[in-house]
Amino acid sequence: MKGWSGFIAGCRTAAVGRWAERLGIGLAAVAVLPPGLLFVVLLGYLALPVSRSALRGDDLRSLELTDRHGEVLRVVRSTPWGIAHWVELGEMGPYLPGFAVEVEDRRFYRHRGIDPVGLARAALANLRAGRVVAGGSTITQQLVRNLDPGGARTPTAKLSEALKAVRLELHADKRTILEAWLNRVPFGHGTWGVEAASRRYFGRSARELSPAQAAFLIAMARAPSGYDPYRRYARALGRQRVLLATLHRRGRLSGFEYEQALAETVRVARPRDRFFAPHFADMVLARGPGLVKSRESLRTALDLSLQRVCEDLLERQLDLLAGNRATNGALVVLDRRSGDVLALVGSRNWFDPDEGQVNACLSPRQTGSAVKPFVFALGFEADMNPATILPDLPTWFDEAGGRYRPVNFDREWRGPVPARTALASSHNIPAVRVLEAVGPDRLLGFLRAAGATTLKRPARHYGLALALGVGDMALLELTNAYRVLANLGEYGPVRLLADEELPEPLRLLSPEAAWLVTDILSDNHARAPGFGEFSCLDLPFPCAVKTGTSKDYRDNWAIGYTSDHVIGVWVGNFDGSPMRGVSGVSGAGPLFRDVMLAAQRAEPDRFEVPAGIVSMPVCPASGVRPGPHCPTAVSERFIRGREPRAECRVHRLVPFDRLSGRPVAEVVDSAGLDWQVVEQHPPEYRAWQENPGPLLPADDGGAVRAALPAVLFPDDGAVFKLDPDLTRQAQAVRLRAAVPDGAARSRTA
Repeated sequence: MKGWSGFIAGCRTAAVGRWAERLGIGLAAVAVLPPGLLFVVLLGYLALPVSRSALRGDDLRSLELTDRHGEVLRVVRSTPWGIAHWVELGEMGPYLPGFAVEVEDRRFYRHRGIDPVGLARAALANLRAGRVVAGGSTITQQLVRNLDPGGARTPTAKLSEALKAVRLELHADKRTILEAWLNRVPFGHGTWGVEAASRRYFGRSARELSPAQAAFLIAMARAPSGYDPYRRYARALGRQRVLLATLHRRGRLSGFEYEQALAETVRVARPRDRFFAPHFADMVLARGPGLVKSRESLRTALDLSLQRVCEDLLERQLDLLAGNRATNGALVVLDRRSGDVLALVGSRNWFDPDEGQVNACLSPRQTGSAVKPFVFALGFEADMNPATILPDLPTWFDEAGGRYRPVNFDREWRGPVPARTALASSHNIPAVRVLEAVGPDRLLGFLRAAGATTLKRPARHYGLALALGVGDMALLELTNAYRVLANLGEYGPVRLLADEELPEPLRLLSPEAAWLVTDILSDNHARAPGFGEFSCLDLPFPCAVKTGTSKDYRDNWAIGYTSDHVIGVWVGNFDGSPMRGVSGVSGAGPLFRDVMLAAQRAEPDRFEVPAGIVSMPVCPASGVRPGPHCPTAVSERFIRGREPRAECRVHRLVPFDRLSGRPVAEVVDSAGLDWQVVEQHPPEYRAWQENPGPLLPADDGGAVRAALPAVLFPDDGAVFKLDPDLTRQAQAVRLRAAVPDGAARSRTA
């Protein structure tokens, strides 16, 4: 130990002395072993195999998510320390490997892991400087250290590092070692390896680097924080200049290349982390960790340019709705044919610390009227057609849980309504009548087959109210269910990855039934009674669309499709609080229109008409063939073989007394009579025809005129359950009553 003490005393600084003292203690510990045993231990250690996966970089491959056009969405860290992209030595270009050897370990191809000459040179440099200015580590030793980034830096660790380097050289060739080092060397900012560094700092692959850029990277490798190009660019550039001179002097660069490298302005790319379409990327990564380890690049189905437009449109619409207490929204754009998710925005702002990372595309919400198209599709599968007349009257429906009386959104009744108008204008009572005929269990089965995973309760739990959207569905699942209609009855799952293989489509509806719904949802004239002729749903090309609003304006939806795209939009609040007067046509509808116009970069084709569709004239009041007294007829579409065969009996020629203007029950003398065409609907419409004012539901399922004051809401025996998450004030029950004509004030006993 005296020799070591003398060496320490000769050192100029305490830092070098302490390092030498620790190394001496480590060597002394090894020296106490018997030489023979020490030799056997060393041989056994050196003979141990080396992990080939570490040299291949199996543990150091970052996953790069790109959109369908190759634009990077996100780079997922392959290790806790940062991002790396493993490339073979031959893919690093003509400069990086040679520059690295020349600067970091000139004797790399002549030593066997440890370079005594390099160690001596480093020791001499440290003694002259009075501090540690050179380490003398070979590339092999640095690789050993990089394989354990969190390892200690003690002299004992350095000795272990040297032994591991020798062992590594015994089991791997120089090319493999150099490739591994270049792929594992740190470059700061969570970047490991020359490929990841090239992409981050220069926006290009390592094989595309110029000599000036390659020298800049190698300069950074010596001390990434000391030569950080964002904070210490001048220092890093100075180091690069020194390296360029060294490379020129040693013949690695010709005079022309050297002059060009000095003249080149090395521009470092702006620091930016690729983090686009975050909710969508989270969905892809949620498929499991094996996805990250199995591939280095994953091309998704997303269209980043469309995604950015959709994000901006959502933000703009929510700004307009700020006064209506609408704080959030979501939307999804699907390719109609393939199911590719072209855009997906799960919330207003993913970075919102409170609720931004909630993905509303996956969160179940009440669908409101957005589920009605499936009710009518199943009705068309049975014996109904678009001309079928449906009673829009106050009606009690008997269910297992009691009596149920739905009301329309505007609290009005329209009497006899064709199915086309009832669906297009979103009348509630006709929809419930259709579901009563079809059966809630059949609708529930269809929705589950179409991908709904959140409707887990039995049909009797939802009852007929399922037609009005009391069941919860996620936006992505509901939008994809609309693809069934757009694809003429065939269901297929959505696709997140561009090269994902999907199963064969499953037929859930006949092409004709699906097309009839499409025809109705794209009929602006049929939609006009409910939404007006010039609503936001009227687009300049064929587009089928339906809105929906849940109770108390908590959610509103707009979902629709062209021959190219299927788009779903949701607007609401994540905490479930109601908006103020925001319906599907005022909240989600305008956003749907904007997104559809953005997605349709060219005018879509018209919807394909199945061969089983025929057209024929019908009387709009009766929905059957026009009779001799029908004043008008309209062309309607039917499934072949299901055209109405009966003739209209609603329009009748009735005699009226010319003097009194009253109808004549029995004609004795035709003199003094005027014959007029009148509409005579079935008895259930009588009260509606006589008085289009307040009506009360009758026990027989029809309606009667209110002769005395009567409570319209709440119903007799109704039970209200309080929501513990809402205030009592927000859950106050509003009383509605019917008052006789001419009454200024009424009082009930």
